[in-house]
Amino acid sequence: MSSANSHSSYNPLAAAAGKAPPGLSPQARASSYNGVAMTAVLSVLTSIAFAFFTIRIYAKSFIIRRLGWDDLVCTLGMVGVIVDIVCFGISSIQGPLGKHLWNITLAEFTAPTFSVTTYIMQVIGSAVLGLIKLAILLFYLQVFWPLNWCRWSLRITASLSSAFYLAMTIVQFYFMTPRHGETMAQHFRGKMATKVTRLSIPTSSVGLGIDVVLLIIPLRAVFQLQLAKAKRIRLCLTFMVGGLAIVGSIVSLAIKTHTYGNPDLTYHLVLVNFFV
Repeated sequence: MSSANSHSSYNPLAAAAGKAPPGLSPQARASSYNGVAMTAVLSVLTSIAFAFFTIRIYAKSFIIRRLGWDDLVCTLGMVGVIVDIVCFGISSIQGPLGKHLWNITLAEFTAPTFSVTTYIMQVIGSAVLGLIKLAILLFYLQVFWPLNWCRWSLRITASLSSAFYLAMTIVQFYFMTPRHGETMAQHFRGKMATKVTRLSIPTSSVGLGIDVVLLIIPLRAVFQLQLAKAKRIRLCLTFMVGGLAIVGSIVSLAIKTHTYGNPDLTYHLVLVNFFV
């Protein structure tokens, strides 16, 4: 009788979502990332970006009194960044993102705080990156319009970059969306979602290449402008901030390469999403 009661009260969702590999130290088995601290860092960076975005929109709306397509693209990109940060915060603070699979239950793995938020981050990630880079390219196009080679280089780069990120967004939506009768958690562990993982390294490599082009074009253009040497140096230093994007892309690519094929999904995805 007691055996029947214990069997009937068994909840499969209370079981661990994964099995720890042998040979791990107790410290490694229990390790986790601090979701609060990571979300705080991303929130600060997003707040700084939002402050510059607000200044830009205010100046274009009330001083120049002319908004352009670049402002619309920039706005969509900013909205996407905020959505991504909110999802990251929910999944890493309330959900299991940043914890080992063997330290969470199946209920936590299948909960919306992980499955839904991770789905959103995966699907909109390429779109947000594409919008941000397109906004930068459109801004450069306005600044360096008189330079014929620069104008055509920026147009070609914007077209190729937009086509690439649009294609990746469609691919990620197709492969990450659960099919009829399938839950998100089941889909994440299936073959369809695995195909997106295989594309992560090539995608990051192309993104790194675009970031390099975004840095080279304005720097080369500045040296062709008729400016005093001091102003030219200041402009170069301003555009060199784009080097931070290259550093971020390199770190992201290194993390994806290091964690490729790792089944500990909830643990390694936190770094992938943090450095995206």
